[in-house]
Amino acid sequence: METVLNNKLFIYDCCLGKLRASDCDFMTMGAAPQNTFRLHMSEARGGAFALRGNKCRFYPNGHIHSYSLNGKMCNTDCDIAINTLHLMVLGQGCFLLWFGDEEQRPDFSPFDPTNWYIYNKAAAEWSGPFALEDLADMPDRPESPLLATFPGLVGQAFYLRDIREVAKFAPEDMLPIPRSSVPATQQAVAEQKTISPAQTEPLKSGESEPELICPHCQHKFAVSEMLAIAAHHDLRGDSILGHNAMLRFLPTSFNARGIPLDESGAACPETACPACHMHLPPFFKQTTQHIVPLVGSPGSGKTYYLLSLIHELESELPRMFNISFRDAAPSGNSALTHMMRQVFTAKTTHQAYVSSTRPNGKFYNRIWRNGEFQDAPRPLIFNINKQTQNHSLVLYDCAGNTFQPGNEAAASCRATMLQSPSACMFMYDPCADEAFCRLLAESDARQTVLQEVPQSSILSEVELQLRMHMNTPLGEKMKLPFAIIVGKADLWQHLLGPEPLLPAFHNGKLISEHVASNSRRIRQFIFNINPSLCTNAEAMAEEVRYFAVSSLGTAPSKFRDSETGEILLAPAPGELRPRGVTAPLLWALNHCSQTLIAAT
Repeated sequence: METVLNNKLFIYDCCLGKLRASDCDFMTMGAAPQNTFRLHMSEARGGAFALRGNKCRFYPNGHIHSYSLNGKMCNTDCDIAINTLHLMVLGQGCFLLWFGDEEQRPDFSPFDPTNWYIYNKAAAEWSGPFALEDLADMPDRPESPLLATFPGLVGQAFYLRDIREVAKFAPEDMLPIPRSSVPATQQAVAEQKTISPAQTEPLKSGESEPELICPHCQHKFAVSEMLAIAAHHDLRGDSILGHNAMLRFLPTSFNARGIPLDESGAACPETACPACHMHLPPFFKQTTQHIVPLVGSPGSGKTYYLLSLIHELESELPRMFNISFRDAAPSGNSALTHMMRQVFTAKTTHQAYVSSTRPNGKFYNRIWRNGEFQDAPRPLIFNINKQTQNHSLVLYDCAGNTFQPGNEAAASCRATMLQSPSACMFMYDPCADEAFCRLLAESDARQTVLQEVPQSSILSEVELQLRMHMNTPLGEKMKLPFAIIVGKADLWQHLLGPEPLLPAFHNGKLISEHVASNSRRIRQFIFNINPSLCTNAEAMAEEVRYFAVSSLGTAPSKFRDSETGEILLAPAPGELRPRGVTAPLLWALNHCSQTLIAAT
């Protein structure tokens, strides 16, 4: 077994010929001075490495469209295998990475990146040496991509196509190279035993920043990269989704209305993500996306909250804000829609019961990410339209243990939810805190289960994941609206005092001062129960607000499960009156778009 305490991450800058070593468990890399690794590249923040014992994971900055690791193009976070040399191209920099015991690390001293050699695998020919900047205009061979390496880097090589952009920005302080027209010697050829990295299409020259984010896998892509889904019944067989799925393809011909045509001439209005090939909602490219994940501990009431939230938004947005709220993906949202109808039209307590969300259940998908199928929460997508503005709201319902520290099986779920959020909502269950239960004589009125993992630890894990995906150092607050939803308010709100909370909305606008005033009162109440929850949240994000929410509006009823004999709790039929459920989301949307949700 590896010695955990000796593991370090070493980064060798192939542009500058310099080696850097880690000195902490969370390191950022980029051009800005505040990065742990200040390296030559165009991005102020290129990404972050997180070290945990024998594991190291890289999280790219949200502005990074893609990067190359061992010749494979990536756009999401990935593991850095222990005691293995990795080749990375990120921004305008190329690096060697090695994570493991310091005593076992390779000797970087023989590396000479001032002399680059090109290997033509098809012809088995070497050429060089070249200066790094000489590679910028060197023609490649798409049918058999050229490889680039330098003395000391034995058995591995970069793709020329990956480092040509690096070569264009070769730093001025790169060591000078003696020019020579002499081809590589036989000794150099013998030393340069090259490998063939996985072949992946490079980014198109001059490609703009990504415009869309896949709600399934979080892949960022331009509209021109969106795939069409074949409509003709004979065009089945997808490279990722299998032989029964309709073919996905990059459209090249269109009808008079601009709709793609498949090879049989059938119009194909449905689209798919170019990375995971999952179906995208209609008119997806015409909307402004807002991804707002809901996180919390097991049993905190996330599912009931989402059901009440969607139910209330359907009436509140048209009535109070003159905004339409529509189901953007009826098939993908069918499980939520069925469950919402079940709860709000139930005739018995048993019918209104909703079990906890389970991993791999009906709120999960199997998606293709990083070369394998992974479990990820199913996106719940809705359209919000105000006059000519078209917005897309993406929510997720995940299992409560997703953010329990150490749950490596849920890494893909965390990446789906927290890779590109517009805002974040944290569901806090006061009934799971012993200090709160002591305040209430009627604490046994609810099914109270003290959590094995404190809710403040869940929040800390959320913070760590957000910081890694957003590449934000520990000492800096994230520019992300963060709502703390304090649930079951019908049970405890009277403890705030006789004065009622102020209304959050009036005349189709969010009343910012009322939201802030309510937040201060609720925050003081929660601070007396769980101070670390408040301090952690406020050290994490610039904008934090606390909301009192009751998803049911009244105490639930007890019933006995006929199969297991277990005593369960569920909403009392006909008595559901959700309170305050829309305020956290609408406050967050106001920060995302003040033209969508206006505020005083």
